[in-house]
Amino acid sequence: MGSKPETKVVKGIIKMLKSSFPGFYFKTHGGLYQKIGLPDILGVHRGRFIGIEVKCPGKEDTLTKLQKKNLELISLYGGVGFMSISPEDTKSQLKEEMKSWPITSSTPSKKS
Repeated sequence: MGSKPETKVVKGIIKMLKSSFPGFYFKTHGGLYQKIGLPDILGVHRGRFIGIEVKCPGKEDTLTKLQKKNLELISLYGGVGFMSISPEDTKSQLKEEMKSWPITSSTPSKKS
């Protein structure tokens, strides 16, 4: 992860996700062959695809139209897409979103 101010926020969110919402998460890094406007953090928890666009506190108005559209598309097709400014904000938004999820095990069973 680079030295941009949001790097600390991203690291904190990923740490919180791994401890509070067990799953698979990673930070995207823009590049020549990556789709423009992808969320900063992508992952899966309890079978749901999650896309989180991270902004520094006070910079919420810098969400681009393309970032907003991609988050909306993720949600439209059954995933969870949102912007977040902190680990606490992420936790709150995911907990609210999960209220409508069917109850299932939070950890997968291991297959032989």
